Amino acid sequence: MAPRATQQTHPSQSKKKGRGASQRARRDEDHDNSSEQDDDEQDYEGGAMAGAGSQMKSKKLKAAGAGTGGGGALSGEELQRLSKNIVRLALAMQGKRGKLTRAEINLKALPEKSKAFNPAFAGAQRILRDTFGMELVELMSRTERDKLGEEPEKEEAGAKKKATVGAKAYILRSTLPPALIKAASVKDNELLAAEIKDLQDLGLASEGEDDDRTGRPQGVLLAWKSVEPVALTGVLQVILCLILVNGRSMPEAQLKNQLKHFHLHWNSVFPMPGHETEKEITLERYLDRLKIEEMLDSVTVAALGAAGGATQALATQNRRKSRATADENQVVEWKWGVRAHAEISEESVAQFMTSFMKNQWKEEEERLLDQDEEDEAAANANSRKKNKQKGTIEERRRELAEKANKYAATVYQDIVRAAGGSLTEIKPTA
Repeated sequence: MAPRATQQTHPSQSKKKGRGASQRARRDEDHDNSSEQDDDEQDYEGGAMAGAGSQMKSKKLKAAGAGTGGGGALSGEELQRLSKNIVRLALAMQGKRGKLTRAEINLKALPEKSKAFNPAFAGAQRILRDTFGMELVELMSRTERDKLGEEPEKEEAGAKKKATVGAKAYILRSTLPPALIKAASVKDNELLAAEIKDLQDLGLASEGEDDDRTGRPQGVLLAWKSVEPVALTGVLQVILCLILVNGRSMPEAQLKNQLKHFHLHWNSVFPMPGHETEKEITLERYLDRLKIEEMLDSVTVAALGAAGGATQALATQNRRKSRATADENQVVEWKWGVRAHAEISEESVAQFMTSFMKNQWKEEEERLLDQDEEDEAAANANSRKKNKQKGTIEERRRELAEKANKYAATVYQDIVRAAGGSLTEIKPTA
């Protein structure tokens, strides 16, 4: 029986097939290994990049937090809450006419969140300006105040400029434009009638009568008389003017003498607003209150020629220490307080004095000019002379206006010289 050729295989062919299969297996294994290695390398590179990205993000967050005073880690709601805390604290302090220190803000409004002071303070400023028309301003230090008018020290070449350090204390100041305040202070008859009707409907007051709870209706949007002692505010302005033109400081004895010209004495009595516990106050007590509010400041200094040596000092010690003896070598001097610089400013007071004196001078000159016009009108009979006279009068009035402006400029320069240097202005806050 013949063998079947299809079932027979050549030994060399089977060996070749075996070698080919093993080579393919090795190639597949190498490919799988290389693929796994590539995947591992990609996973490693991706993980490294992700780690680096997270580190960069963390650094950015820390930098943002540092740049905002630590507020970067706070949520928007938390930051808003801290800002409102500052607003409430500032309004409460304003009712007492006190100052708000940064330490008090950190303690009472930002407990354990003092690093968030900058962003929380900025948020409080936005709320105060948009809602209340007010803002927190930093007071100058007493050292800064005492250096007013002095020439700045010459800085050495290459030396860094010294940063101005404030008192780290704040007060509330109005941001309302002067034009708006003036318009809101004008009496409106319709508003007055509405106020009277409301009070009558509530049974609080009769028409034209005062009531301790409400005060007399005034018909104005800003009723200063009901909350501010207007007469005493005028006295304060006079005192600030006198101190400014006396070189920013005035001995108490001299201040008393100057106030006598205005019929103001230390025991003069002034009415107080209805909401005050006291119905009236003396000028002396009012000055003490202004010292507490830091509108004014008084310092005790050695009298001129008081440094008489050790002999005089020993002799004084052996005398009976009465108040009169103790005050012999000391003088009380009055100065502007730091609040006055922040709320009013020397520039505003100087402009007030300039405007007042300009108007007084102009009114007197116009009165004399009117008399001249009447005399000339009576002397001139025919119309031609009247027309000529009319042109002359108009020219005189133009000349008078120019002279008034020149007079005001001269008065202002005299005030600056009397103060002893450039005047301070209200600085806008950031």
